[in-house]
Amino acid sequence: METIKQGTEFMKMGHSMVLFPEGTRNQKDTLLPFKEGGYRMAEKTGAPIVPIAISGSDLLLESAPKKRIRSHNVIIEFGKPIYPSEMSLKERKAQYAQLPGIIQGMKDKHHIK
Repeated sequence: METIKQGTEFMKMGHSMVLFPEGTRNQKDTLLPFKEGGYRMAEKTGAPIVPIAISGSDLLLESAPKKRIRSHNVIIEFGKPIYPSEMSLKERKAQYAQLPGIIQGMKDKHHIK
């Protein structure tokens, strides 16, 4: 809760934030469940939520034991902004439920091997 509070204050000062809603590194092709703290910060500050899909970044780090960074293509796609402050509670909940699928669809479009 303290991190969400600090992030909200940071955003109120006019700073942008990039959040990774899964809350941890993910080595799978499918997304993990999203944490809701970022949604709350956007609601409290009036900031938009911009879905971002990053494809291919998991291939930048070599596996153990070397763990070196290697060259690889990475695609970053920005989706259409969502404005939670302009939505009713029911609309926000529906939109939040759709966000993982929106981002997964963006990632699937750029399936990098």
